[in-house]
Amino acid sequence: MRLRRLRSEVWVLTGEERNSHLPLSVCLYATTQEYKSTLQSLIFDSFQATYLGRGWLWKAFRGLPPAAAGCSVVIAEVHERHVKWMGKSSGIVIPAWVRGHVPLPRGHEVMKRFSIKNILRKIRQQKLESEATRDAQVFDYFYHRMYVPYAKARFGDGAFVFPWDETKAKFDRGELVMVRQRGEYIAGELIVYGEGNTAFMPLLGVLDGSWEIVAVGALAATYEFALQHLEKRGCRTVDFGKTQAFLNDGVLRFKKKFGHVIAGGSEHKYLVSVTRDTRAARAFLESNPFLFEHDGGLRGAVFVDQASPTPEVLLEVYKEQYQLGLLEIVVFFFSQDGPGGDDQPDPQRAWIPATDSAQRGPTYQVLAKADYEPFLRRLGPLGIAAAVSICEGGDRQR
Repeated sequence: MRLRRLRSEVWVLTGEERNSHLPLSVCLYATTQEYKSTLQSLIFDSFQATYLGRGWLWKAFRGLPPAAAGCSVVIAEVHERHVKWMGKSSGIVIPAWVRGHVPLPRGHEVMKRFSIKNILRKIRQQKLESEATRDAQVFDYFYHRMYVPYAKARFGDGAFVFPWDETKAKFDRGELVMVRQRGEYIAGELIVYGEGNTAFMPLLGVLDGSWEIVAVGALAATYEFALQHLEKRGCRTVDFGKTQAFLNDGVLRFKKKFGHVIAGGSEHKYLVSVTRDTRAARAFLESNPFLFEHDGGLRGAVFVDQASPTPEVLLEVYKEQYQLGLLEIVVFFFSQDGPGGDDQPDPQRAWIPATDSAQRGPTYQVLAKADYEPFLRRLGPLGIAAAVSICEGGDRQR
C-alpha cells in the first residue's frame, strides 16, 4: 500500500475549463478514485482522460512526461507524510478536505447576518417546526426515506452511503432533529454527542431526496433548528464535519452562514503547480480560489484578472471569500500584459481602504514581492502585478 501511494496513476485530462470554457490540459497523479473524481468535476464540465501508466510521485514536479507536454497545470494527490519529502518546489499544498465547527452560543455578530435572518424568515413563511427525538422508528424513517435518497440524489452513482448498522450506532449516541411541515416530516439531521459539551452533525437528509423540499429552505432550517436545540442543551462546540478546501464550494459557503470556523486540514493533500502561464491556467485559478497550508496555518488564495487593486474589489473578495479560522486571504492580481507580463501598480495610489482598528472588520495590507514570491515559486511561473493580504481585524500574521 505504501508503494502504491508513491507510485501513482498518471492521467492527462483535456477539456474545457468549467467557467471560462477555454481548452485546458491537466496532468494528474492520482492514487484514489474518490479524489480523482472530485478534481475532474471541479475543473471540467466534460473532458477526455488519457492514462499514461504509473509514475513516481517525486518526479511529478521535475518535468512532465512526454505525453503530457501540452499540460499547463500539474496536480498530485499525496499523503501529508510525503509533502516535506517532495521538496519546496513541488507545488502549493491544498488539503483535500478541511474540518470546521460552530462555537455556541452564536454571538450577536452571527445572528444579525442577513443570511440567518433570511433562514428564520423562510422558517416562518413555510411554517416549519422542529422536533428532537430518540425514537427508533423515526430513525428508520429518516435513514430509508431521507438520508439514503438525499445522498444518492446529490452525489449520484458515486455516493457513499453509511450502512444502516453504522448509522444506527451513531444514533444510539445521540438523537435526531426532525423538521415538520403541516405535521409531516420533511427533513432531518443526525446529532451525535461527544465528550464534554461537544456535538457532531454528521448526516442529514430530505424526504425522498426531493429538490423541491430543498428549495423551500428545509436544509437550512434543519441546521438552524439543530443549532438552536444544541445551544439549549448547553453544547459549546458543534463539529460540522469535512468540506472541500475550495472557497467557491457550495457546502463550505453554506456552512459559513451559521458561524462556521475552519479548524484544520485533512491528511490527504493536493500539490498544485502551474507549468505554463496560459489564459486557461489563469482561468482555472480564478474559478477555483483555494485554501493552502503555509507556515503552520491555513490561508486563502484568490486570483483576480486585473492589475490594480481597488477598494471595491477587495471588499467584495472579503465578503464573498473570507472564512473564519483563516489567518488571511491573499488576493493576487494578474498582470494585464498577458501571461508572463510584469505590470506594476503605482505605489502612490491610495487604493487600500482605511479601516477603524477599534471595530472588527477587514484590514488590508499590500504585500512586498518578497512576501509572495515563495508562494509563486511553489505555484509556478505566473505574471502577478500585485498581492494584497486581507485579515479579519487585528494585525496580519505571516
